[in-house]
Amino acid sequence: MVKVCILTAGKGSRLGNYGKIINKAILPIREKAILSHILEMFSPNYEFVIGVGYRSDDIKNYLKIAHPNLNIKFVKITNYSGTGSGPGRSLLYCKKLLQQEFFFVPCDILSNIKLKSTKSFKSNIFWCSSIKEEKTKQYLNFKHENSKIIKFVDKKTVSGKNFKSWSGLCYIKDYKIFWKSLKNEHKQIDNDYQISNGLNNLIKLKNCKIKKIIWKDLGNLENYECERKKTQKFDFSKDKEFIYFINNKVIKFSKNPKDAKNKFLKFKFYSKCYPKNVKLLKNFLYYEFVNGENFYDVSNKKLFSKLLTYLDKNLWKKSNVNKIFLKKKCLNFYKIKTFQRVNLFLKKMREIDKINYVNNLKVFRIKEILDKINWNNLYKGKPYYIHGDLQFDNIIKTENKFKLIDWRSDFDGEIKYGDIHYDFAKILGGIYLNYKEVKKNNFSVQINKNTSKLRFSKCNRYNDILRELKKFIYNKNIDFKKIEILQALIYLNMSPLHKPPFSIGLFLLAKYLLIKKL
Repeated sequence: MVKVCILTAGKGSRLGNYGKIINKAILPIREKAILSHILEMFSPNYEFVIGVGYRSDDIKNYLKIAHPNLNIKFVKITNYSGTGSGPGRSLLYCKKLLQQEFFFVPCDILSNIKLKSTKSFKSNIFWCSSIKEEKTKQYLNFKHENSKIIKFVDKKTVSGKNFKSWSGLCYIKDYKIFWKSLKNEHKQIDNDYQISNGLNNLIKLKNCKIKKIIWKDLGNLENYECERKKTQKFDFSKDKEFIYFINNKVIKFSKNPKDAKNKFLKFKFYSKCYPKNVKLLKNFLYYEFVNGENFYDVSNKKLFSKLLTYLDKNLWKKSNVNKIFLKKKCLNFYKIKTFQRVNLFLKKMREIDKINYVNNLKVFRIKEILDKINWNNLYKGKPYYIHGDLQFDNIIKTENKFKLIDWRSDFDGEIKYGDIHYDFAKILGGIYLNYKEVKKNNFSVQINKNTSKLRFSKCNRYNDILRELKKFIYNKNIDFKKIEILQALIYLNMSPLHKPPFSIGLFLLAKYLLIKKL
């Protein structure tokens, strides 16, 4: 059986904050993990030997969910950081399972190459390409004559058409020579024990060839962000959550496993409106992909009225909760959390709060505005089971009904109930600001000294849908102005969680709406 070795043990230190949250091998690109793209380069009939170390459970759990039918052997790598570590050292941990010809591939490569057979491989092969001279010092470089490798230069600048930079992908045919050389050579480059330690005798004694490849190195922050921008018009993601769509599954990773667990428990408590077969595996929540239409794409007055009726009948279940206890929950969720998020935003971009005009409306410092809110009125909640993020992106119109996705984990720690005003405010927030259009980068935030101009798209048939929402809310004897205040607070709370310019737009839009409504 053909074997493929993939090392995922490293900390991903070149990826900035991403490396602190998740193993780089399962960073999403084109809606699935980098590791999934790598696995798809090879035949599913191969055996995969995967070295794990940093956040190893995340690797194992992702593969169990996304690729349950692959033949995978895991190797625990203990020395994956610090003195004496490096890809060469990590590969030695896998030696016992690789006593035959094998592929080796790093966990941060992206390529469309397909390697479904090894019949034509008569020598050791290293897939390489020409790159800019100033970048060659980042890689292992091979000098070749007519594709035959005659020497290598590791992590130094090289030039000339006879040098090619290695992608990290190779096929080791003469594995005994490779392992002996890798074990006996102890040279370190940039304080790492490199795979090049295994190549000296391999190149001297055996035939090693290069093959051309088109590839991307996603192992550093600049390259990863650049590639993401090519595949999505605007990065709407949050810093501590990642989502994947693969093999008819939706998989969500949360840095905090409690968030994933609460979403699962919320589903278990009342599953009527959600996708089937929602499951939990530590940091991962996953379920079957729901076929249907995003509600942003089909929304109209009649369908929105049906949606509200559906939610009233199937989602919003009234709860019996002590009023004093609910008041405390609303205080924490609305006021205390808002001030925490505002402080987080100001820590990042304090200068934005000094802007005096938003769309020609005079605004003040955010804490001056917040002081004008009648907080006691917001604390008078109505306890219901709620979704917690009812914007249209999270509503799927199926053939006969609706399905709700991406529900909020809790309301100030509570999974069985929340304040129904919050669900209405989320609906209002999503029709006033079309999040699907934001993801298409169809918005603008312009700042000129102390003035700003914002442009956000509303949902289709906004006026008709707004009238339906108001009518429904009035029939429920709910104060619509309260919903509007919460709508602005939602934008304010979102602002520090997203990236500029959307984060800035949310902050300024919240100030604009609060000034108009207070």
